[in-house]
Amino acid sequence: MADGYVEKQSDGSENACFTKAEDFVARSIGGETLIVPIRNRVGDLDAIYSLDVISSLVWGLIDGQTSLSQVLNAVCDAYDVDPEEAANDIAEFLTSLESAGLIQRPGLHHTTVEL
Repeated sequence: MADGYVEKQSDGSENACFTKAEDFVARSIGGETLIVPIRNRVGDLDAIYSLDVISSLVWGLIDGQTSLSQVLNAVCDAYDVDPEEAANDIAEFLTSLESAGLIQRPGLHHTTVEL
């Protein structure tokens, strides 16, 4: 899998558990999720993220306790998708969330604000 997020690695990264950053507001509407980053105590309306149902499933599993391999298994169990394709899509999604500062790799504790 791209970026080694889920594939078995000697460093155990398939067992890594991402955490969500604390500076965002999230709301689920009809199976989709809207995420608004908070910058300087104000919602950044130029950077709203809209997640479809599959991305919302992955987002919901980012809890600091669910491993990446468990996320992959949940997606494959819930949807008729090839595991390799799902792994690549999850890696791409996690990379974008990490680049946006919405998730962090293991080791840092964060909280979220839910509407």
